[in-house]
Amino acid sequence: MKIIHTKHILLLVFITISLCSCDNKLTPLILTPGTIAPDIPSDPVPRNGGSEQMLNTLLSWRSIDRDSDILEFDIYFGEENPPPSYQTGYIKKSIVMEDLDFESTYYWKIVARDSNDFESEGPVWIFSTIGDIDFSFVDLNLELGVRSRIDKPSGDLHISDVKDIQSLNLPGRGIVDLNGIQFLTG
Repeated sequence: MKIIHTKHILLLVFITISLCSCDNKLTPLILTPGTIAPDIPSDPVPRNGGSEQMLNTLLSWRSIDRDSDILEFDIYFGEENPPPSYQTGYIKKSIVMEDLDFESTYYWKIVARDSNDFESEGPVWIFSTIGDIDFSFVDLNLELGVRSRIDKPSGDLHISDVKDIQSLNLPGRGIVDLNGIQFLTG
């Protein structure tokens, strides 16, 4: 007995939908591959209405195409509602928005488009960023090293003071506790 494996399967979907009309007849609707718009983008991260987001925030969403067309996305993002166009033809389902402002409200939406130019526009989502909070280090040696790096020998430390630090090299300082380093988000 020989088993035949097929590499490609053409799937035609036939759905009969009952449509209301004056004569109460059923009207068949035939859907073939490439004729269904993508699902409306959903499941935003950060969640709609989210607060206290970091200044570098990952945006992600869910969107599928029921007839397996390739998807691309138009991203709308900004501090205005409705948000302005940010990027078109994007192929991933997530993007990192960098260097956002403290205590700001951002609006965003996604338009999904398949390879047959069918589109589905998502709703406008909203989130806000963290305030410019003050913080401290548990380890005095770590704090002194950071203060030296930002040229701020005294006073409260704020996230805005350290947000641009991308690396910190403090050998031989006797640092034993890294608490507080999570605020160095550059």
